[in-house]
Amino acid sequence: MTQRVVFLINSLAGGGAERAICNLLANSEQQRRDAAVSLVLLDREAQAYSPPSGMQLTSLDSNRSLLRSVIQLYISLRRSQPDVVVSSLTRSNLANIAVSRFLGHRTIICEHAHTSGHHKGLPGRMAQLLIRRLYKHADRVICVSRGIKADLVQNFGVKDQQAAVVANPIDIDEIRHLGNSASTNVQSGRYILGMGRFVESKNFPLLIN
Repeated sequence: MTQRVVFLINSLAGGGAERAICNLLANSEQQRRDAAVSLVLLDREAQAYSPPSGMQLTSLDSNRSLLRSVIQLYISLRRSQPDVVVSSLTRSNLANIAVSRFLGHRTIICEHAHTSGHHKGLPGRMAQLLIRRLYKHADRVICVSRGIKADLVQNFGVKDQQAAVVANPIDIDEIRHLGNSASTNVQSGRYILGMGRFVESKNFPLLIN
């Protein structure tokens, strides 16, 4: 019997996790021949990245609400009855685990952020509380760095054997192609190049200092 696998993320509006999931799907053609793989987005937003052509794509309309995410995801997965749901980003991870308590699918969640430092203020404390209560119920927790795994194990109830460190997938051929392309915007002399969004969690002041 063909295994039904759903990949789940908030949206494809931009960001490292969104790029990573598209790279993963694009470079798993062989695996996708052996399973029924589909992609579910919790929010309807303009897409900065595209999944592989021909892949079943479902866009929900949760409007960035966790409660609406859980309700709409439950309705969607109740129809498709997946065997495994692989999710990325906190809201998708929480919704994945919550819905699995009713539908019984296996949950693989991917955490891309250092939880203790990423979630700030009252909303952040609420997110951390939910993470502490729900992440320990995931079948597998994939962390993109050792620091993220250590934080989840030490502070959020995730068991060491439950979590694994798997770096983000990288398309080496694309990087080589872009690296060999001519550029007219290269500074002369020695310099440091930093890349990332201008948000607190990226900590550009540390790099500048």
